[in-house]
Amino acid sequence: RVLGTPPARLSGGRGRRVQGGRVSRSRGTQARRRRGMAMPGPPVVAAAAPMKPDFSHLELNSKNSQPFHQYMEGRATNLANIIWDHSQDRNSWGVCLVCNIEFPANMASHIWGNKHWSKLKERLNWEEPRSPEDLERHTQFFALKPGAPMTGYRFNHVTGEQSFCPYPADLPGPTAALPAAVPAVVPAPVAGAPVMAPIATGAPLAAEPQAPQPAAVVQSMPIAGGGPGAGYPHSMDYAQALGTKE
Repeated sequence: RVLGTPPARLSGGRGRRVQGGRVSRSRGTQARRRRGMAMPGPPVVAAAAPMKPDFSHLELNSKNSQPFHQYMEGRATNLANIIWDHSQDRNSWGVCLVCNIEFPANMASHIWGNKHWSKLKERLNWEEPRSPEDLERHTQFFALKPGAPMTGYRFNHVTGEQSFCPYPADLPGPTAALPAAVPAVVPAPVAGAPVMAPIATGAPLAAEPQAPQPAAVVQSMPIAGGGPGAGYPHSMDYAQALGTKE
């Protein structure tokens, strides 16, 4: 002790000492501040790049579809169950994004089936997606009925990743307004034109009187080899009968 001053003790920080309850910084730190030099800050951590999904189940260069079947069967079944529970129309699941055909009744077996797998490889051009944007190109959205957890459901045909989501506004959605009905245009009555009286509903219409028609002329056509008076009644003058009718 010198003149009652407590001994200096080291603090937890580097280059600092605690003397008499006050923190004194090292000479180097004080000198840097006087010269206006920047103090060292926390280290900069670069943003982690998104993890690349595993595409080995696609078997892009193979004819063996079994890995794709095993990978996609459970995911496709879960999708079919969700759409069955929350779809607006159970008579139609929509059009497959990959095959461009109407989904069959068994949606799950279509998605993990051979034809869908082949069409998916063609859509990928037998190459793995090169970016998250390219991968998202194979995501299909389904519109859900009111009361579902969200208005839409998304399913990626490459990875099988799926979840509830807001239905995209740029797609025809469940709440798309129907076009307004166009009122019928009734022409205004023309001055001087005759006006027909309304006919009572259910009243029988009177038959229009017809002019009496003359009876068709009946002639006797002789039978070859017959005697006098042989024959039977028959209308022969078709042109005259047609003219009379007209």
